[in-house]
Amino acid sequence: MPLGLGGAGALITYSVQVSCTPPFATPRWVDITARVKTMNIVGPGRQHELQRVVPTTATILLDNLDAVFNTWNTAGPFAPGSFLGGANGLTPQMPLRVVVTTGGIDYDIAYLYVDSWIPEIGRAHV
Repeated sequence: MPLGLGGAGALITYSVQVSCTPPFATPRWVDITARVKTMNIVGPGRQHELQRVVPTTATILLDNLDAVFNTWNTAGPFAPGSFLGGANGLTPQMPLRVVVTTGGIDYDIAYLYVDSWIPEIGRAHV
């Protein structure tokens, strides 16, 4: 299990925020868990809420056989103007969060901002 969290019965959820119109709008998160193949986090981040945040890098490999994450796919669900893509589609600085649910309690373990979407044939890196 990634990050050494959870255990038997733990559920890991990966979501990307596709729209949030300020001010005071509720963000719309899209679950991409079924498409996550691997995730690698390098760096300590912050272990306690009172600690200083240290830069952390994460690489996530997504299943993209159907080209759903490709920015050139104007017919895809994440294309600009589509329901999931919002006004801008898949762009850098989109928030991405990782949540572990165990014992009925959700634990936010990572809150990241997408630096880039790098599509490849058959897969996409975030």
